[in-house]
Amino acid sequence: MVLFGAHRRKPAIEDGDGLATFMDAEADAFAAAVVDDYARARARVDADRLFAQPRFAAVLATARAEAFPFALTLVAETVESTLAPQTGDRGARIRALVALAQTVFAQRAVPHTVSAPAWSAAGEEVVRWLAESARRPPRTTDAIAERLASSMLALMPVHDDLAPDDYLLFRTSMREALAAVRERFIANTNALSLADALTHWL
Repeated sequence: MVLFGAHRRKPAIEDGDGLATFMDAEADAFAAAVVDDYARARARVDADRLFAQPRFAAVLATARAEAFPFALTLVAETVESTLAPQTGDRGARIRALVALAQTVFAQRAVPHTVSAPAWSAAGEEVVRWLAESARRPPRTTDAIAERLASSMLALMPVHDDLAPDDYLLFRTSMREALAAVRERFIANTNALSLADALTHWL
C-alpha cells in the first residue's frame, strides 16, 4: 500500500474537509494560471502592459471565472485517479468526491458574465463528468486534460493584441499545470487516511 506524503509529520489532506479546501484552491489557481499563461504566450505586445489595461484585465477575470467549473472537474478527477490504487470501495470514494465538488462549486459566486441558470448548469456538468469516472478505469493527467482542452480553449480571451489560438500550446499548458496539481496532492496527502475517510464520508 502506497502512503503518499509518508515523510511528512502531518499531511494537510486527510479527510473530506481538507480535500475540499485543496480542490477549491487548486481549481482557482489552475483556472487563473492556464488563462494567464496562455494569454502571455500569445501576446503580440509587451504582456505586462497588456495585462495592465483595465479592459483586458476584465477579459482575463471573466475567462478565469468561467473556467473554474472545468478546472474543478479536472482537479477532482486528478484526485480520484491518484487515489484509485488504494484499497476499498472506489465507487463510494467517487460519490464522496462528487458531493465535495458540489459543495465547493456551491460556495462560488455566480460570475457577472454568466446567468444563474447557466452557472447552475455548469455545476451539473461537473457532477456528471465526475460521476462518469466510476464507469471507466482511472486516467493519466494527460488524458484528463485532453478531455476538456477544447472546451476550455473556447473560453480563452480574444484580443487584437493576442495571436490566434494554438490548441497544441494550450493543451501542453493544461497538461503541465494538471501534472503539477497531482504532484502537490501527492506531497500533501496521507492517501490511506483520505481514502478511508472518503469511503465513509456519506
